[in-house]
Amino acid sequence: MAPARAPHRFLGAVAGALLLAAASTGTAAAPWRVRAPGGEAARAEIVNEQGDLLAVYRGDDDAVLAEFVTAAPSPLGATSCPTFQIDQRSPLHHFEHGDRCAVQGHRARFTLARLDGRRLESAVLYQLMNGSTVAFRFVTGNGAYHEARFPLTRSKNAMLRVLGRDLDVQPGEPE
Repeated sequence: MAPARAPHRFLGAVAGALLLAAASTGTAAAPWRVRAPGGEAARAEIVNEQGDLLAVYRGDDDAVLAEFVTAAPSPLGATSCPTFQIDQRSPLHHFEHGDRCAVQGHRARFTLARLDGRRLESAVLYQLMNGSTVAFRFVTGNGAYHEARFPLTRSKNAMLRVLGRDLDVQPGEPE
C-alpha cells in the first residue's frame, strides 16, 4: 500500500494551480509607466498584450486628455469614437465625435476635463484612477467590431505623476 500524501502538499498544489489560473485569465499587460516621447509632455500609459495603447496626459490649456491607439490592422472608423466602460459600471462612456473626441487613423483622443487649481471633478478620470479594468469597444474602417482591455492597477500613481501629485480628483457627476 502506497503511503498517504500529506494534506498540506495537496492544498499547496491546489492553491498554486488556482493562482496560476487567476493570473492567466486577467488582462496581461506591461505595467502603467510614465514617459515623455520625443520631448512631448509626460504621459501615463499602458500597452496591453495585443499592442493597443492607452495614455492619459496634460494637454494644452490644462486639458486632461486620454488617448487610445488600436493595434488592429484597420484604422478606427472615421465618424464614431470608441466607447469605454470601467469595471462593468454604468455609464458606458460615449463621447460624440467633435470637440471632446477626435479620431485620426488608429488613434482616438478624448478630452476628459480641464484642470483648474488642485481639485478636479471628473467621474471618468476618477474611475480610471480607482478602477480595475477599462474596456474600449470600437469599429474599424472596414466595419469590424473590436474590444481592447487594459488593467488599471497602479494607474492612479502614474496619472498623478503626470497631472500633479497634489491633484485631488473627485468623482463628480457621470459624464
